[in-house]
Amino acid sequence: MEKEKMLKEYLEGVKKDLANSIGISIPDTVINSILIKYKGTELDYKDLVVAVNEDVEDFLDEVVEKDEDLSLETVAREEEEKKLEELSKEEDNKEKRDIKINDSDINLMMIASASTPKELQDVINKIPNLNVNLTDGNLNNMEFNYVKNMIFEQYRDSIPEELRDIGNLELVEMEEYKSLAENINNDYDSITIDNGDGEVRNYDIDKNLDVEEYKNDNDLVNDEEIEIDDDKEYVEPLDKDKYNKETFDVNKKKKSELEKMMPDEEKIVKENKMEKETHKVLKIKPPKDLNSEKGYTNTLNAMLSIISFTTIILLLLLYFIIN
Repeated sequence: MEKEKMLKEYLEGVKKDLANSIGISIPDTVINSILIKYKGTELDYKDLVVAVNEDVEDFLDEVVEKDEDLSLETVAREEEEKKLEELSKEEDNKEKRDIKINDSDINLMMIASASTPKELQDVINKIPNLNVNLTDGNLNNMEFNYVKNMIFEQYRDSIPEELRDIGNLELVEMEEYKSLAENINNDYDSITIDNGDGEVRNYDIDKNLDVEEYKNDNDLVNDEEIEIDDDKEYVEPLDKDKYNKETFDVNKKKKSELEKMMPDEEKIVKENKMEKETHKVLKIKPPKDLNSEKGYTNTLNAMLSIISFTTIILLLLLYFIIN
């Protein structure tokens, strides 16, 4: 689009110069046909100007007899071409904006960009020589900022001098690395990664690029274990027997500790079973000398018959006494 704009300005200048010098005006239809002809062209600016000049001269040959004085290679045209070439160089330089960093810089950008304890723990898990866990996933803003700053500064200070600021970006503070992470895709067109191992890699950057994709800590010279000095005990060394670094989740850990405080489900079931068994229940047992339910029933019937007969006799005696 920029090239088409400059081509249009160039043709307008040619039209003006011809009108002032020899009184010939190039029709707009001719100018538009030239613009359409070179729309989307891959020619550089110098070759494009030469080609356009030839098209204009062809047009002039059709309306007037060729005259050397009509040549477009005038001082004015040369100045115009020089200006276009300078603009072209500026555009080329702009297209080659490159940033040189290493994996340590990317790790610092990731730490600076973390906005929650979980995100910070995820970043820590992706840094091979930073083996610590957050002890609490429910930090307030002040506590979280303290922990993030502490980890950022101690990680930054652990980087060997020859690997610090390898691209001469002069970045020191966490906010500077956070700003770089947010703007790197817009401010640069390519990225050079030099981890000090002798192998330098260069990649083009697009607008949707996640810079973490370029990280390869395996070839980073600074592979020594980094110990975080924390007097307030917001972090603890990774217990490798207990947690896997790649999957450690501070929120999951906290949930596990709460689960330990809850009663064991199997124990609850067992206790409930014991409670049921200790309830007192009235049971009628058959006489020891009877061996069947039928014999027990017959005995009850006999006892009831005797009680009924005795009651009748007592009522009759009471009647005769009263009378």
